[in-house]
Amino acid sequence: MTDCMAKVDAAATNSLGLSGSPILFIHYGPAYYLRWTLERARISNPEKRIVLLGDATNKQFARGVAEFIDFESLAGTQKELEFQRVFQVFQGERHRFNKANGVEFWLKFVFRRWFLIEAFLEREGIDAFWTFDSDTLVLANLCEREGHFSDFEATTQCNDQCLNGWVGSRSLVSRYTQSILDQFSDEAYLHAQRERLRANAGLSFNEMDAFAEFRRRESVKTWHGEKPIDGEIFDDALAFTESFEVAPEKVLGKTATKRLWTDGESIFAKCKANGDFVRLLTCNMSWMPDYIWRRIMAVTKGGGNGLRVAGRGLRMSNLVEIYMVDKVIDRIFRKTKMLIWKVRRKF
Repeated sequence: MTDCMAKVDAAATNSLGLSGSPILFIHYGPAYYLRWTLERARISNPEKRIVLLGDATNKQFARGVAEFIDFESLAGTQKELEFQRVFQVFQGERHRFNKANGVEFWLKFVFRRWFLIEAFLEREGIDAFWTFDSDTLVLANLCEREGHFSDFEATTQCNDQCLNGWVGSRSLVSRYTQSILDQFSDEAYLHAQRERLRANAGLSFNEMDAFAEFRRRESVKTWHGEKPIDGEIFDDALAFTESFEVAPEKVLGKTATKRLWTDGESIFAKCKANGDFVRLLTCNMSWMPDYIWRRIMAVTKGGGNGLRVAGRGLRMSNLVEIYMVDKVIDRIFRKTKMLIWKVRRKF
C-alpha cells in the first residue's frame, strides 16, 4: 500500500474497497482506443475507482477494467434541463470539425458532459476527482501526485485552456456549470461571440471559451498540468510541441510531435528552454495513429517510477529514443494520399 493510500479516509473509500478521488472518462460513440485508455489507467492505478460515463456503443470497452455508467441515466437534473433549453450552436461559417454525429452534436456534448459529470458526483457523493480526455494514456499513479495541488482548485490542460486532470471539489464543477448557463443567457456576451466568429470564421464557441470566461468572471486558482513539478508533467498532447524538443520526423508525414525517450518504464520529453528532461505522467494521444499508441504502451509498465531523476540529472545515455515514424505505414499513407489526389483531380 502506498503512503498516499494509507492516508485515504475510510469514508472516501467505496464499496469495492477502491480509494476516493476516482478517475472519470466520458465518451459518446464507439471508439476502440477506449479499451487501451481504460486498461492503462487500471494498470497504473490499481487502487483507484475508474469510471467510464458512456453509452451502449462503448460499454464493451469497460468490461473487466472499469465501471460503466450510461451517462443518459444522469440526465434530467434541473441544471441539465436548463442547459438543454438555453444551449445554442455558435460557429463561424468556415468551421469544420470531423466528429461522430456531426460537429453540432459534438459542440453540444462538450458542454453537456459537465452537467452529466456534476450529476454523477452529486449522486455518488464524490468531491475531488480526476478526469482526462478519453484518448489519454495515464502512465503513473495519480494518488501519489494529489498532494501537489492542495493549494489549487484544479489543473488545466489544452494549453491552459480547459478544465482537465485534477478537480479538487464538486463545488467547482457546480460553479462552472452555472457559469455556462449564465453565459448562454447573457445576450450581450452572446452577441460578442457572434461578432468574434464573424471575424474568425474557422472557429466556434466551445467549452474552452466558456471556461476562459468562467475564470475571468470568478477567481479560480488553477495549475497548468504541463508546467513541471518535481520533473513531471501532465501532457497537453503529444502533438503540442511548442515548449519541447520536436521529433525529427512527422507522424504520417504531417503531424509534428514531442521527441520522446524511455528508460523502459516511463516516458520522457526534453524541454526546449533549458534542456531538462521531464517525465510524462500522461500522454494525450489526439491525432496519433494506432502504432504510436502501441509503442507508448509497449515501453511503459504503467505506474512504475522509472529513473525519476528530474532535470539535467537525467542523461540521454540512460534513455532510448522512441521513434515516432513507421516507415512501412508512412509509405502506405503517402501512396494512398497520392492516389486519392489523382482520383479527385481526374474527376
